[in-house]
Amino acid sequence: MVIELNFEYTPFIDFHTHQLRHAESDDILEILSINFGENKVKNLYTIGFHPWSCGENFSEPNLDAVSQIFEDDEKCLGWGECGLDKLIDCDATNQLLIFEQQLDRANRLECSIVIHCVRAYDTLLKLKPNYPKIKNWVIHGYARHEILAKTLMNAGFYLSIAPHEKSSLGLLKTMREMPIDRLFLETDSASWLDIRHIYELVSKERKMDLDDLKRQVIENCKNFF
Repeated sequence: MVIELNFEYTPFIDFHTHQLRHAESDDILEILSINFGENKVKNLYTIGFHPWSCGENFSEPNLDAVSQIFEDDEKCLGWGECGLDKLIDCDATNQLLIFEQQLDRANRLECSIVIHCVRAYDTLLKLKPNYPKIKNWVIHGYARHEILAKTLMNAGFYLSIAPHEKSSLGLLKTMREMPIDRLFLETDSASWLDIRHIYELVSKERKMDLDDLKRQVIENCKNFF
């Protein structure tokens, strides 16, 4: 399934959010992340089984249901978020099993996938070559240093970030130096911020015209999904 994203205007794209805050705004397009079992929305969205749910609602029939949603609903852009989180109180072996089964489905569908990853980057890098038909991979809420960012991007990952004035020096360096065609901007990992503020910061720090940045992120979305 190929999703065509056609825009007659140049919106700010909030690439990853769990809460629609600007549904009526003409200048902001929000891509909602839905954990399976939540209600679908009229907006563009992705859907999967979040690691924080620790397997709640996870089953073979529900994997089938998510696969069918992706195939049937043109507003469903991809799979996720799903992934691994070593900081939560949830069995690591079970987390990995659930993640791998979702990767297998995304591989069959040849769709793109949104990843939640906390202190499990080595595992993620080892897993990626096993699923060559997944169209594209993005790590949302990336907030680490530029060395790891380069390793991930060299392995083919996109990064979705939410930089702000108090971000770590490593993230700010990543934001300034990363290839612009691998970049997405979001509010989920900095929900107190307005997506327009994030764009303005990135535009200023990269010495890039704001409209050019907006157009680039739109192009990245078209290529990613």
